[in-house]
Amino acid sequence: MWRPEPKIEAHDAARAFEEALPPAQRKALGQYFTGMRLGRVLAHFAIGPETRRVLDPMAGNGDLLDAAREVAARVGATLTQIDGIEIDPATARFCDYRLKTLARPGDPAPRIICGDAFDRRSYESLSAEPYDLVITNPPYVRYQTLNGRADKVRQGLLTAADELLDGQTGAAWTALAAGYSGLADLSVPAWLLSALLVRPGGRLALVVPATWRSRAYGDVIRYLLLRCFAVEIIVEDTQPGWFSDALVRTHLIVARRLSDEDIAVPLSARERWIEARWIQVAPETADDESLVGAAFPNQDPEAAFACWCRTGG
Repeated sequence: MWRPEPKIEAHDAARAFEEALPPAQRKALGQYFTGMRLGRVLAHFAIGPETRRVLDPMAGNGDLLDAAREVAARVGATLTQIDGIEIDPATARFCDYRLKTLARPGDPAPRIICGDAFDRRSYESLSAEPYDLVITNPPYVRYQTLNGRADKVRQGLLTAADELLDGQTGAAWTALAAGYSGLADLSVPAWLLSALLVRPGGRLALVVPATWRSRAYGDVIRYLLLRCFAVEIIVEDTQPGWFSDALVRTHLIVARRLSDEDIAVPLSARERWIEARWIQVAPETADDESLVGAAFPNQDPEAAFACWCRTGG
């Protein structure tokens, strides 16, 4: 039976590392890291026995990759790749050190690249194939603070779509990359990039600001999910929220990538739609160890919560 290994020191170090980052840098790069409690919840919805290859293209301090590795062991998934990209050199070094320190016998060696996720050179030493799971917390950086980087981000996204996709799927992503609003925050192109790195049948798992539902520039994201994915679940926080220093509400989203044949079918011609579950999580469900530990008081509360959501309670 699976038993969690002691990781208190590593996780305390991750929190201390985040808190030591300069506030101006955290705001400029959107460095509000996920945390293991939230990462475990997301990973339990995203990882199945078939999951082999995992990528976090905005890896931060490694919370989500750590959670994915941990949950994979719980559900019996045999990971063969654990890859990450992180733009900040110090954070990339910490992420790499953390994952290598926590690796167990038989785990694949993590590959953490220091680079810009929107620069195709960052992927040269990683997989040439799409991933079974792309799990990430896209940086929420307002367009006013991108400091001229917005054009490079868009061009990088267009290049990735051109090199990795073809046919109707490539055309759809190219149109979305070319057409999203210049007023969009950085999380919007980060969504698009993360989504195109998922293999058909694979999963996209995101920690994202709730603004994708309400802002006009979120139209491109809503269309992406309708056209190219089947959303499986959305988990929403309530006040005071999971990120006390963030200014917006947070959603967890897990969606399965459609086949290229299904993506080619226009929305107007589709006859069947999969209904996603939408769950709100109140602060009262949490305990010191888990965001849902008070509601599911057992040895694996996140697994119990995921099972409860899948079976309709």
